[in-house]
Amino acid sequence: MELPLFPCHKAVDLQGSLATLARSREFLSRLRAEFSEEEYRRALEALASDRLEGSFGARLHDFLVDEIHNESTTAWSSHIFDPDDEEDEDRHFPIWINDYRGVYFVQALEYDPVGYFLSLNDAVGFARSSWENVAAFS
Repeated sequence: MELPLFPCHKAVDLQGSLATLARSREFLSRLRAEFSEEEYRRALEALASDRLEGSFGARLHDFLVDEIHNESTTAWSSHIFDPDDEEDEDRHFPIWINDYRGVYFVQALEYDPVGYFLSLNDAVGFARSSWENVAAFS
């Protein structure tokens, strides 16, 4: 699935995050545990070329998405609020930025993913510019 990119905030698709993941020893260890030795070598080649192709590329893609989304931790959180009634907590909607080995993604209820970010500052910048009423705390 193609994701919209926001160049002003440096969003990248999954393939654009491969080089960052390839620098993580923890990620490479997970990759080695998930795949056979031959597949692990193929995965390393895919990471080095920034390309996910064919049926193995599809399998690797699914593993990467699952790994990033299931094993990430919250790096920043806030909420979007109704400016007409800022005190009404029932009208506050959470927003999170999650981190997996240097790859960040923004998660907000009822909003589709926009891609990945390679720095927390880029992800926070995207969140603050995409929604007018993001609370000032994190």
